[in-house]
Amino acid sequence: MAVGTETEENLPKSRRSRRDRPPPPDVTEALDALMTLQKTECRAMRIPWTDDRLIVVHEDGTPVRPEWYSDAAWHGHDPAVSLSIYSDAQPEDLKAAGAALFK
Repeated sequence: MAVGTETEENLPKSRRSRRDRPPPPDVTEALDALMTLQKTECRAMRIPWTDDRLIVVHEDGTPVRPEWYSDAAWHGHDPAVSLSIYSDAQPEDLKAAGAALFK
């Protein structure tokens, strides 16, 4: 997640946001092939390898921030769009959400 000029790596804020489903087999195969290639490149350049490395990094090993490959915010909206949609909560909506959460 991008926070200001830093990139943070942590678990999602809520249990609901955690994902336990494995990726499809073709994605797993592609990631395994990429990891094998990255290991080979690291060995050739005498760069230490660990299996907990990030999948996508810059050449110097720093994490790639979401805006590097997309103009959208991480959750799919431009910040201005998000604010226009999500910041206008109505009292009745909040009451209904609270009632649904505490049933």
